[in-house]
Amino acid sequence: MQNIHRITQYNNDLNEIVQVMGGVRSPLSGKRVLVTGGTGFLGRWIVDSLLLLGVKVVVVSRSVGNALCKMPCWQGEANLTLLSYSGLKRECFEIDYVIHCATDYRHEPLETLTLAENVYDFAKKVRAKRVVFLSSGAASAIEAQRTNYGVGKVLAENSGMRLFEAGSFEFLVLRGYSFLGPFQDLGSNFAVTQFFSSVLEGRPMVIAGDGASIRSYLYPVDFVLGLIKVLVGGRAGEIYEIGSEEPVEIRELARMINELRIDQGIEVVTKFSGTSSLSGSARYLPNLNKIKDHVGFRQSIFLCEAIYRTALFYQTSDSSCKIVARNLSSSC
Repeated sequence: MQNIHRITQYNNDLNEIVQVMGGVRSPLSGKRVLVTGGTGFLGRWIVDSLLLLGVKVVVVSRSVGNALCKMPCWQGEANLTLLSYSGLKRECFEIDYVIHCATDYRHEPLETLTLAENVYDFAKKVRAKRVVFLSSGAASAIEAQRTNYGVGKVLAENSGMRLFEAGSFEFLVLRGYSFLGPFQDLGSNFAVTQFFSSVLEGRPMVIAGDGASIRSYLYPVDFVLGLIKVLVGGRAGEIYEIGSEEPVEIRELARMINELRIDQGIEVVTKFSGTSSLSGSARYLPNLNKIKDHVGFRQSIFLCEAIYRTALFYQTSDSSCKIVARNLSSSC
């Protein structure tokens, strides 16, 4: 029953994307798009959306067998081809667009660069028209504050830009910020996923620090719509940022998610280190001016609705957030 509930919730979201994009009459219909990282949180949203839009999708994975185990719904999909990374060196077939979104925040910078360059080499070999690299807001930080993850993203961005300048293919960068939605790994070490897992498991919610850091969270429906707009209509050589335009302090985010509980007596615990989070690095927010001006990106699902939909997806028959989630949207 839980799986049926989740599939229904997910299908409703995918249908929303299809309706906005015009269904099989979308500008991508009949095109072939290669996607790396297609079994990840955002990757599966991209792949499933493209398939519903009549796109022929090639998903590159470390292991084709593991990809099918993780995504059994792809078995027998006529417009889907699964390819291993080693296959990139052997195969050669027509590709219109490449979306490189495979990533691992644990990678060293040179690992991120090497992976990207392998994808770029394939795109060059098959004469892909356009490559979109899904980078990160971590690449936007000033150099002294970049993590290894951010450094790797910048290296991969620069490598793609050099190939664009050499005439290999059109290249665009889409820097993603913070997201919230179905299929996100609730075991990951991000505040929003930790808050959700605390509610679902009936544990106290813990805020590290003073909770004054500011983030914004984009729901995957808006992310996919923005990505497709950039893929089709973005200006080659540009770096776009994508995320929510609705900032929220981490402590306020915790309060909103904590309201999902049936047992409102479970507290939010703050582990304060004694230093304030109110600094430039504590604000992790996208600049949406360019993506709005160039491709008309507009956010349609805001934080309260994103929390509501995510809670409906994850709740189970014995979950402590059951029923309360249904009232959240009217209480925000």
